[in-house]
Amino acid sequence: MKTEYFSSWIMGLLSCIAMLTIVPAQAQGKNSIDGEVQASSPCELFPQESDYLCIQTIIPVKAEIVARSGRRSFLLSSDEDGHFTGILPKGRYTLRVLKAQYGVRTFKGSELAVSPTTIRVGGGQPVTAALSIAHKSRMLKANSARATQR
Repeated sequence: MKTEYFSSWIMGLLSCIAMLTIVPAQAQGKNSIDGEVQASSPCELFPQESDYLCIQTIIPVKAEIVARSGRRSFLLSSDEDGHFTGILPKGRYTLRVLKAQYGVRTFKGSELAVSPTTIRVGGGQPVTAALSIAHKSRMLKANSARATQR
């Protein structure tokens, strides 16, 4: 079994579990967002160089994610445990990684991709987000493998 198939499947499952188990914020009048930033493996943060086997363990990632809607941009920063909170106006936001840190290594946002790439914030409804980040070369390989399967 290839690691990219396993990684995609496990992250999807964990995203669903996170969405169902995290308690919604109490402040209904605000557009709060609460979530986690994770990678499915430490190897996911580095370029895809070969088809070697990598240990599969979910790791929290300290990251800065830019949420952009039109001309408005907001910074969502996670802590060492990958947890972030924020307040966003109603709208649809495109996400991109500004930078990330795992251990002592800092990664440029241009090296990484986030999944999902967009989130929607509704009027007064709290949003829970489970974000997965990986090196762009791994995301491209996983996406092309899924397209081949269809």
